[in-house]
Formats: sequence, C-alpha cells, structure tokens
Amino acid sequence: MLYSLQPIIALLNSIQGGTVTLEIINTALATIDGYQDVPTANATANALMREVVGNKADVASTTASQASLVGLLRALIAQVMAVQGGTQTIESVGTDVKNILDMTHTAASVTMTGSEVTLFEFVPTAPSMFEGGKIDLTNMAAGDTIVINMYHKIKSGGNYILETTTSYADDVSPDLKVINGFAVRYGVKVTATQSAGTNRVLDCAFVTSAPGV
Repeated sequence: MLYSLQPIIALLNSIQGGTVTLEIINTALATIDGYQDVPTANATANALMREVVGNKADVASTTASQASLVGLLRALIAQVMAVQGGTQTIESVGTDVKNILDMTHTAASVTMTGSEVTLFEFVPTAPSMFEGGKIDLTNMAAGDTIVINMYHKIKSGGNYILETTTSYADDVSPDLKVINGFAVRYGVKVTATQSAGTNRVLDCAFVTSAPGV
C-alpha cells in the first residue's frame, strides 16, 4: 500500500518545490471554474462558450454576434407560436399550398379512323381549369372532312354534354385551330371524327391546371 503511494508523494513534492505551486494550481482551477458560471442575463460578450450558450433569463433576440443560443431559441419559439396562434395554422397553410394549381401540358398525335376518336379528356378531382388547346389540321387535303366536338360534364356522375361542334373541309386555312379555356369541375373531352377523305393524323396539345396533391 505504501509502495503505491510513493509516486503520488513524489509528484506532490516536485510540485511543491518547483515553480508551479499548489497555490498556482488552485488559482488556475478557480479561473477554470469561473468559466463554467452562468453569465449575466442578456450579456453581449462573445469570447467564452458560456457566453455563446447564454442565461435562462435571456430575452428573445436575433441580433448578430450578440444573441445567445437561449435568446435565439426564444425568438424562434415566439415566431412559431405567432404562426400557430394566428388565423392561419400550420395545417391550413399546408392545405393552401396543396391547393395551388399545378399546370400540365398534354400533347399527342392521333390518327383518324372514320369513327369518333378522343383527342383529349380531363377529369379533375376538384375545381380546376381547362386552359385550352390547339389542333393542327395541316394534314387535311381536298375531299377531307373532319368534325371537332367538345363535351363538358357539369355534375357528379353525369354524362358528357355536347358543348360545341365545328366541321372543317378540304385544305383548311389557317391550319391551327384554337380551343379556348374555361373552368371545369367534373370533366371535359375533345373528340375528332373524319367523315370523308383519307384518314389523317392530327397533332394536338392541351393545357390544364389542377390543385396539387
């Protein structure tokens, strides 16, 4: 047992007799201990870790190089509570974001068959916009007849009702036909029927806007 204490005794003797005394060590330890003390509330110093962390009594602050972590956290909590306590909750904001209309472009090349062929159909799940479309009749020639129909479904579970019908014959000009847009809730469909001439290929493009998911 005495043998195990000898190194410790030797170390203490060397400290006591050297330039680093126990008093110096005690003073250094007291300084280090002081660094662990909580700073005064709302201190702006930025030299020690304790000054960066702050005091529990620090007020909310976002001032650069002065605000403690406690102050920054208080400021963040205050902002979150302001959102939560206002007329708009986080949930309602999320719903508003989802309801922003997302625009979609649909294009296709459709070959006529002699029967009515669907060029485009849009069945939204919520009030949306059929922004419109364009149909290219460049391929039509003398002797051709093509009828463009647009149908609109105006009630849930209802049928498509013919809204407009337009007939084109021979080599039409201008070649690009425009369909204007409108609000739609339950569905819209555009069809083409070639009743005379050689079956042609129609290029078409349509744009819709619907709430995001």
